[in-house]
Amino acid sequence: MDEGKAAIATVLAGDMKLAMGRQCDESKLRDLLVGSVFVLTHDNVAHFATTGPAGAQLMLMIAPEKDLNTDLLCQN
Repeated sequence: MDEGKAAIATVLAGDMKLAMGRQCDESKLRDLLVGSVFVLTHDNVAHFATTGPAGAQLMLMIAPEKDLNTDLLCQN
C-alpha cells in the first residue's frame, strides 16, 4: 500500500475472519460480521483472512491516512 494511504473495508455479505500480522496463526482470527469495518494502513498492512464456503463480499475504499479516525485502526 502506498505511504499516506489507507484501505477501509466493510463486510457486506458472507462469513469472514481476519487477523493482523505476517505469520498465519488461526488462533488470532476474529469473526467479522456483516457491517464490520477494518482499516489497513501503510504501517499495518500485513494480515491474513479466511472466508466461509460462500465467501465474503467487501466494499473497499482507499483514503488519505491523515483523515482517518485513529480509533478505527487495526492493531497488531
